[in-house]
Amino acid sequence: SRLFSASLDHTIRCWNSDTGDSIGDPWKGHTDGVNYLSLPSDGTKFASASQDKTIRFWDVHSGDPIGPLLQHEDSLCTITFSPSGEFVASGGQLFSASADQTIRCWNSDTGDSIGDPWKGHTGPIYSLSLSADGTKLASASFDNTVRFWDAHSGDPIDQPLQHDDGVYAVTFSPSGEFLFSSSADHTIRCWNSDTGESIGDPWTGHTDWIYSLSLSPDGTKLASASWDQTVRFWDAYSGDHIEQPLQHDDAVNAVSFSPCGTRIATYSHDKTIRLWDVENGKQEGTSMEHQDILYALAVTRDGKRILSGGRDQRIKVWDVETHELVEEWGGHTGWILVYSLSLSPDGTKLASTSSDKTIRFWDAYTGDPIDQPLQHDGTVWAITFSPSEYLSGGTRIITCSWDKTIRIWDVEDGEQEGTSMEHEEGLFGLAVTRDGTRILSGGNDKPIRVWDLETHELIEEWESHTGPVYSLSLSPDGTKLASASNDNTVRFWDAHSGDPIEQPLQHDDGVYA
Repeated sequence: SRLFSASLDHTIRCWNSDTGDSIGDPWKGHTDGVNYLSLPSDGTKFASASQDKTIRFWDVHSGDPIGPLLQHEDSLCTITFSPSGEFVASGGQLFSASADQTIRCWNSDTGDSIGDPWKGHTGPIYSLSLSADGTKLASASFDNTVRFWDAHSGDPIDQPLQHDDGVYAVTFSPSGEFLFSSSADHTIRCWNSDTGESIGDPWTGHTDWIYSLSLSPDGTKLASASWDQTVRFWDAYSGDHIEQPLQHDDAVNAVSFSPCGTRIATYSHDKTIRLWDVENGKQEGTSMEHQDILYALAVTRDGKRILSGGRDQRIKVWDVETHELVEEWGGHTGWILVYSLSLSPDGTKLASTSSDKTIRFWDAYTGDPIDQPLQHDGTVWAITFSPSEYLSGGTRIITCSWDKTIRIWDVEDGEQEGTSMEHEEGLFGLAVTRDGTRILSGGNDKPIRVWDLETHELIEEWESHTGPVYSLSLSPDGTKLASASNDNTVRFWDAHSGDPIEQPLQHDDGVYA
């Protein structure tokens, strides 16, 4: 009776699936779009995966956050619980050169990572499915493959299965004998999960990427959601089309059967969640709406709530029967990304920088906002407090921004001190020498610049990188600077003279931190 949806608006929402009314406020906590929701078999809590690189756990009935926060090294695309609900497996998605392309296994009660990340895919991982007996995990990736893993050890098993384009969804049959996969090649394929052999020809009918699959509870019917704006139904044994396609007004991102199998929930780029009667193909009640594109959807095991999440930064909980919004979880109210955090030297105050062009201050113990936000003219990429043993006991902060400037601020009154220091292009990296006399900065224009912190004058430029400089870090003794660049290297510098020291370290792509 309830449907849950997750959105790019950073929230999960609960809806009454009969009326379409929202139940309560959106559930808030994530700081970026929510990509996926997963419910364990007991239906008491669920997990959400977000572009903020975290997995969060929620009480299904109250919407309260519970348990530990789990962390990947990049945005998350999908999660799935083990049959017991004790463990949760998560797949990382690539949004930048630093994406981890790994699967990790966590203890969902303690938040501990179990073993090392599972590696094998060479592209973003979009979907995970566990066999009914919990022994085998299947993963779908944009590297055009489906891979199988031993769910206990993380060891790869069998050969990868191959599509002609990126694979977006996988799901095991209830018996675990068959695996279904869907792809950007516009096809669905059925595989023997033991031998890896393709069963019959690819299933065709969609005219665009197929983004989501859902099997009916009895395993006889498969539903597929596509960017061709339709949901199609298939006989799970023969692959034949059954019933008429359902139609949205934009790309359909996900589909999910209700526990009883008589209804399905869908969500779309048209920002709506819709419930449909499977037998007659009619939409039930009014659509449930987010303020922005939706990414994730789940239904509680008792069928009473829908959770949704997406780009409007809210997780919303809906009553399945009334379609009412029950609750809403979230923080920011826009597509806001937090790029840098810095603690004051005494540890009492936290400063954060964001794509909303502001610097905000928080009580480090309570999380309450304190002081007025400071304003740049572009995204603020980095921030650091002045060293406490110099410069007024750490009451100044230094920031750098995409507006090409470095600025020094008085923390107490919020006023900028002196003139801004400028690069020719946007800035990413920032450091302050241990003696508190010089600022080092790096950005899109490639050189590292050294500034006098008191006079704001440019002292010198260090040149060697052939791409934008994204991050700077000083050694604990302050004698050595490391710089990370989009030219795929990390370089070391004498922090006093600016001379390059040692050989650069090499990645296979841009280095961000």
